[in-house]
Amino acid sequence: MYGMMISFAQIFAYLAFMILWLIFIYRCWAVIQDGKAFMLPETAIWILFLPFVNAVWIFVVQFLLFREMKKYCARQSVVLPKVGSCLVWITLFVQFALVLRQIGVEFGSPATKTAIRDVLLVLNIISMSVYYSFLAWMAETIQGHQTTLKRQIDAQNPSP
Repeated sequence: MYGMMISFAQIFAYLAFMILWLIFIYRCWAVIQDGKAFMLPETAIWILFLPFVNAVWIFVVQFLLFREMKKYCARQSVVLPKVGSCLVWITLFVQFALVLRQIGVEFGSPATKTAIRDVLLVLNIISMSVYYSFLAWMAETIQGHQTTLKRQIDAQNPSP
């Protein structure tokens, strides 16, 4: 019974995380919609629900989001520090290595398998934390810029 409760708790936690992650990705895509973005937020999310395609799309949508956010900032003159795509590639590589490990692709001898798994998990937590924190900061900066522009336009054109 106790073991079953843990598995229900794990399933609930995983589902909660996935729902929050989908909302986060959707909102990040929604922030950069100025008519020139690569795709709509609905498209980015709904493709994740296609069987087999989602195994590749989960990596594509994260890379495209970072790239499109940088392009949006360049188009709208939003000042951000220079950040290369190295952060994205490290995060995606670690996630891909974890996926390979999860589907049964093993690296090295049995003694090193546990060490590799532990290192990948730690790297995944660190890289995802940094990557998603940076995406959230970019989205917040873009929203602040949009709010400032809207206030300037409203101040120039007062309504009667």
